[in-house]
Order: sequence, then C-alpha cells, then structure tokens
Amino acid sequence: MPVRRLVVASLIVVGGFASAVSAQTPLAVGAASGDLTVNGQTVAMKYSYSYMQTPKDGGKSDLVLLVSDQPVPASSVRDEDALVALSRDGKFSGVRVIVGPGGKDKSGMPFHKSLKVIVSTGLFVHSDITDYDGKTVAGEIESGKAELAKQTWEYDVKFNAVVLPLK
Repeated sequence: MPVRRLVVASLIVVGGFASAVSAQTPLAVGAASGDLTVNGQTVAMKYSYSYMQTPKDGGKSDLVLLVSDQPVPASSVRDEDALVALSRDGKFSGVRVIVGPGGKDKSGMPFHKSLKVIVSTGLFVHSDITDYDGKTVAGEIESGKAELAKQTWEYDVKFNAVVLPLK
C-alpha cells in the first residue's frame, strides 16, 4: 500500500469517534472514490451513506457506513435484506461497514451479484475515520485481500457522507 501523508491540524473525539481536520481536499458530501473487487470483478464506488444505529445488544450507538456503485433508494439504505436483494438483482454493488464506539471496527459486508453467500465479518475490515462532526463523516474503509466461503473480495474506498440520525 502506498504511503499517504496526512497533515493533521487537530484531533478530537466526538461521540466516541476520532475526528481529524486534514489538509487534503475532501470528497463532495455523498461521494465515494475507490474500488470493490469481488471474485475478480472490479466495480468503482461512487456514492456514500451513513447512519447511526443502536446495537441489538443495546449499549452505545454504532456508526454504519455504506458505499456503492449506484444510488441506493432511501428506503433501502438501512435495510440489509433490501441491500442483499438489490445486489443479487445486479442493481447495486457496495460495502457496509459497522464501526462501534471508540472507532472499533465491528464488521464489513460486501454486496455484489457474484456472491453466492453474503458474508459479514470483522476479520477483514479496517476503517479510518478522518472527519466526524455528528452530521457528516469522512474517511476510508479497506479490507485487504479477503477470502471466505470460497469467495474473494477486496475494497479500498474513501467516502464523505451525511450521518442520518437514529431511527
């Protein structure tokens, strides 16, 4: 992975997520830049979404990040079953990452029509939140080369998304 330089003016913690102000030019809000490769098929990620959710076991809210190749209908952004159906129909490819309090990566889930089994795992996910103010979130998600259930995937995507509130 190439060395990236980040000039950090300040680092603060807001709501348990690290926030850094950088000298890099940010993506437009709602945009993503990078690739998802699944079973040898590469797709450019162009859109980003984010929302807060309360974990099933209660506790502090998680930050959910979603990047995609196509716009995702608002009614489907928070709906895992809808995302699976869209990806199986070839209408959407993307990645959903759940980041817990303190910036702990909980899981990453790629979506792509070539996946026979949709896999959500914390084994291959890394997020780097570079800016978070409670209303927007920016950073990068990556997996490195992953293989599980006879499927392969890899993603490295920068994003800048509006953070939707808890439902």
